Amino acid sequence: MPVRVTPAHQADGGMERVNWAVARGLAARGHEVTVVTTAHPDGRSEELDQGVRIHYVAGSTWRRYQRRWWEASYRLLESEHAAVPYDAILSQAAGARAYLGRARRRLDLPSVVVLHGSAWGEMRTAGRGARTPRGLYRLARLGWRLPRHLAGWRRAAGSVDGWLAVSPQVAAANRRELGIAAGLMAVMPVGTDTGTFHPGARKERSIARLRLGIPASAQVVAMVTRLEREKGVQVALKAARRMLDTNPELRVLIAGHGRHERRLRRLATRLGLDDTCLFLGLVDHDDLPLVLAAADVFALPSLGAEGRPSAVVEAMAAGLPVVATRSAGTTGLVTDGVTGRLVPRGDVGALADALAEVLADGPRRWAMGQRAREEAVRGWQVDAMVDAVEDALAVAVGPSAGGRQGRRGDPRPPPSVPPPSVRDVESPRS
Repeated sequence: MPVRVTPAHQADGGMERVNWAVARGLAARGHEVTVVTTAHPDGRSEELDQGVRIHYVAGSTWRRYQRRWWEASYRLLESEHAAVPYDAILSQAAGARAYLGRARRRLDLPSVVVLHGSAWGEMRTAGRGARTPRGLYRLARLGWRLPRHLAGWRRAAGSVDGWLAVSPQVAAANRRELGIAAGLMAVMPVGTDTGTFHPGARKERSIARLRLGIPASAQVVAMVTRLEREKGVQVALKAARRMLDTNPELRVLIAGHGRHERRLRRLATRLGLDDTCLFLGLVDHDDLPLVLAAADVFALPSLGAEGRPSAVVEAMAAGLPVVATRSAGTTGLVTDGVTGRLVPRGDVGALADALAEVLADGPRRWAMGQRAREEAVRGWQVDAMVDAVEDALAVAVGPSAGGRQGRRGDPRPPPSVPPPSVRDVESPRS
């Protein structure tokens, strides 16, 4: 039986890339996949993309969860389910949180939720960024919303049939915060297409640099991230300023957009980095291999908690060493001194020294990149991620679709029995 899935909100960023990889991976295996997401900029209502049917909910925004988003999504689910029944809901983060209970009671639809972080982890991140009036305001606003958010999750948790977390740390945090039984929680490996993201040959590197206007002799640091304060791009800019005295040809590629972009551009100008930093804006995912091919090292200077950053997995698959700040998500990916370097959060000097160290030693940098690629190929393939989602959905649906032996049964069906039909709901873009 094919899987019918509905992720909800789409955006740039790791969570959204994971969602699309899962949706397209399920569709490629013969499942029917429907995505419900936020309003499209050009006003279109739906389209078909690589076998995935996409509904854009008019009037919604990617910036935050809205009651009207949840209500409109549930009405769409109810209408479509009446015409051609779905088998389950797959919710990315809190995409379907506000109507999982209704879907279970009224439509008898089971659900699986994919967790990319935790509520208290988000609170700690906001606390670290509360060094400005705006940061204090965001912390206060989050603190006011957190009890209601947790209460909503705990109410919804009773209607959830399975949970997937992107790392063991995220799994443990949510078991504590939401009281989820250990048997209902599994860790989903965050996979990437290691055929698309691979170490570029010398010719590809030259072409990438030519297109981006980067000298062939320059040493290049790449970052792919949302331009928000908690991602720490400002720390990388200050580190780049320190490195310029000994590395005048340094270039920093910054791919992404966000609310902090104008401030970061102004900071780059104040630091005299206009010729050093290239703000590329929101780069289509299909073009990210080009950005990585031009780079010598990848940086993720996050100030907050990271779940399992897919940008790091993609960079490692592309054969780049990674210099990142220590967090639960990055320490599970980057081995300090082997596949990159790990530095304390917010430490400009430590970040500058680690980047300079990796850039200065070509043979060691190449060896780190090779080991990073090996790690990605061995442990972070898209197929393994889709396998985990299929298993969770099949167990949630049970024997009615997919031949499972009940909700606590064997996590894999016989090879001849396709997994169940599902409705998957993603989260608002963040």
